Amino acid sequence: MEQGEHKVRIRIRSSQTPLESGTEENEMELFAFGKYYRKNDRHYLFYEELIEGTDRMTSNRVTIMPGRMELLRRGAVNTVMTFEPGRMVRENYHTPYGALSMGVDTQKLRIQEKEDGLEAEAEYLLEVNGEITSFNHLVLDVEF
Repeated sequence: MEQGEHKVRIRIRSSQTPLESGTEENEMELFAFGKYYRKNDRHYLFYEELIEGTDRMTSNRVTIMPGRMELLRRGAVNTVMTFEPGRMVRENYHTPYGALSMGVDTQKLRIQEKEDGLEAEAEYLLEVNGEITSFNHLVLDVEF
């Protein structure tokens, strides 16, 4: 994959399986256009999304490097989610309704460069206010 900036099409698929019995899996799929560039051994992805239940946009920056992926969100929600296998990373998650303490315990991270794009996949446990609440699966598919 060559260096430089590219306009990209992004497909984001996620599923959240609550650990509480009697609750259903929640799936989401989002398509967006954004910008991608690569510098040294890091991939950078920028896109915006409208957060459900608000009329405000959130700007997203995904940074992918060997063994680690970070999702920085600013706007209607503000947080940093760090996906690094074998490490619980805690951050605050700020929403229009208040803030939560959130932890991400990454079980699996897979990054695959393709001739016409990039795919990143993370499987992780989500901790909210000190309690593990769900198993999550996230796939970002980036097409040049």
